Amino acid sequence: MTMNNPTVGTISHGTLRSEVLLEAFASELRWIVGKEAAAAWPYLKTLEEADDILTEMQDTDAEPENAQEIIAELTDMLSALAPPYCYFGAHPGDGSDFGFWPDFDAIESDGIPRVGDASELPDGYVGEWALVNERGNVTLYTRVTAPEDVAQWDCV
Repeated sequence: MTMNNPTVGTISHGTLRSEVLLEAFASELRWIVGKEAAAAWPYLKTLEEADDILTEMQDTDAEPENAQEIIAELTDMLSALAPPYCYFGAHPGDGSDFGFWPDFDAIESDGIPRVGDASELPDGYVGEWALVNERGNVTLYTRVTAPEDVAQWDCV
């Protein structure tokens, strides 16, 4: 079963409307899980409930009382699928910007080097490291053998 890697960054911005969040979160979850795997996904019932709520909201212009519960379940599922050293939720600087974001506290607490250039890594370094450029853009790499690094994710 092949899944897509989540993209670090925004999936919904500028609103806290349940209808928009339900649609964005369910769509992202379906994309990550992939079409062929979605039918076998253990949380398919929650995705189906999200679809039912969206249909109900479009037909009645009212928010069902379980909409927030489904949003919370989708949030938990997306959080479980977050890339390494990332979390799913609101951006720390904008509560209406939802997506996958770097968890700098986790990067720091695990002692992952944060450097401006790969040449700053110690000789023979193997493991994860974060490249942070002068604009604050971050790319998390994994180094198995120098100088071959594999980008895990990036955030601009």
